[in-house]
Amino acid sequence: MGALPDLSVPDATVEDWQTVLELVRAREWRWQYSQGDAVPPLPPAAEVLARPPEAETVSLRVRPAPGVLAIFRFVSEIEVDFDVDLRELHGKKETTHSANSCGRSGTNSASRC
Repeated sequence: MGALPDLSVPDATVEDWQTVLELVRAREWRWQYSQGDAVPPLPPAAEVLARPPEAETVSLRVRPAPGVLAIFRFVSEIEVDFDVDLRELHGKKETTHSANSCGRSGTNSASRC
């Protein structure tokens, strides 16, 4: 397959980002937060989003179900951006998990996945 598709939830806030992080922890999904080459503990959303523009790229790789990978990009506090790795979706079960996870990620704003 080609490049990963971009998905986003517009009109977000720092609180919406924090809700995403809390959802990941509450659901006990497997995740890895990375900042450049470093893999530090997951900080609060406000801290991640307050990085200076020249700071290293950060991402949160989340596995809400086996065979499903969502990669959240902390680019803007007003939009929750993430990719779903379609190469890992092989059947109806993984596709259903991906769609359900997308809906749960909708935060307080209207989800447009």
